[in-house]
Amino acid sequence: MISFPPSGNAADFAPQLMKNARLGSRLFYRLAGILVFVCCLVVNLQAGTTLSSVESGGVVTITGFSGTDSAVVIPGTINSLPVTAIAASAFQNCTGITSLTLPSSVVSIGTSALSGCTKLTSIVVPDGVSVINDSTFSGCTSLASVSLPSSLTSVGNSAFFNCTGLASLTLPSGVTSIGANAFQNCTKIPTISIPNGVTSIGNVAFQGCTLLASVTLPSTLVTLGTSVFNGCNKLTSISIPNGITSIPTNAFFNCSLLASVTLPNGLITIGNSAFQNCTALTNITLPSTVTTLVASAFQNTGLTSISIPASVISIASTAFYLCGNLASITVSPSNAKYTDASLGALFDKAQTTLITVPAKKAGPTFTAPVSVGTIAASAFLNCGSLTSIAISGSVTIINDSTFSGCGNLASVSIPATVGTIAA
Repeated sequence: MISFPPSGNAADFAPQLMKNARLGSRLFYRLAGILVFVCCLVVNLQAGTTLSSVESGGVVTITGFSGTDSAVVIPGTINSLPVTAIAASAFQNCTGITSLTLPSSVVSIGTSALSGCTKLTSIVVPDGVSVINDSTFSGCTSLASVSLPSSLTSVGNSAFFNCTGLASLTLPSGVTSIGANAFQNCTKIPTISIPNGVTSIGNVAFQGCTLLASVTLPSTLVTLGTSVFNGCNKLTSISIPNGITSIPTNAFFNCSLLASVTLPNGLITIGNSAFQNCTALTNITLPSTVTTLVASAFQNTGLTSISIPASVISIASTAFYLCGNLASITVSPSNAKYTDASLGALFDKAQTTLITVPAKKAGPTFTAPVSVGTIAASAFLNCGSLTSIAISGSVTIINDSTFSGCGNLASVSIPATVGTIAA
């Protein structure tokens, strides 16, 4: 027990400080007549191994570690005061630690507290901890098992980034948010169920999880970050809940085994390269609420046909770029911006611009309507089955790469009205 002279003068504490020298160094302050102190403590675990800590407000925070212990057990109390926190970077890059036992009194683990502990194999996070802070376990490449508490509400940015040994993960039901890069490059996780209550998953949260084959998204989800499942090349199916209105940029880029996608009612935008290189994806149903297909949205997918609903008002010219198996594009007759002109190709509503002819369009010939005045860039890209194309006398512009990849094209009828043929 430490007692204080009534005067509160720092000089009056000298005898008491000498008496309590085992507690380390103390700093005292007088703030508005109130005495505040911070006590720096050093705890010996075994010969040559110590924990550094700070005492403040009647509780202790572990601030550092030095020594050769591979199995570290943090005491629940130091000098009869509870250990409640692990400070930011306290065990950062402690590459010799293989196990760390936290007391049940801990309620806070700081940013990067255990990042770079490359030999740490398992951790039990105590009940009472509500946040896994940014980069807490980042780079713990041997971490195979994590037990998260029911008190947890948030997983921070890069919390488990590059935990390449993490083979299983159970998120508690109280979690409401998952930060950017939270589980990026966790290459051994095969399945994950995001609990109901989660409303946001940050950018790149699961990018590079190359063994991830199954993901369950909750009905509460309203925000998906960019590149969220980018490179998850074992993922085979995904059902996106109704709260999502936009599939973000690169969301499922390079998910080469993704064969089944259920899009939500209420979806408005499919973003840049959202499903690019999803080569196993052969069909998808666009909800009646979709308005925008951004550049490369379905580039190099396995789609064989696509139906454009009446709601769509914007389709980027590269939305279906390099879809080598696409044989038919059907547009709702009620669509005010686009039509298929009963030809299985994509035109503007007035049929003055030919936008895209599917690469696997059946038949050796294609005749554009007489109303067409412009043929868009790459309009006939990789139409390998076409042997002849008849262009009407209304066409004045043929854009870049219009006939690129048409390896069997033997005849193109170009009228005198054409004034521009791009490279």
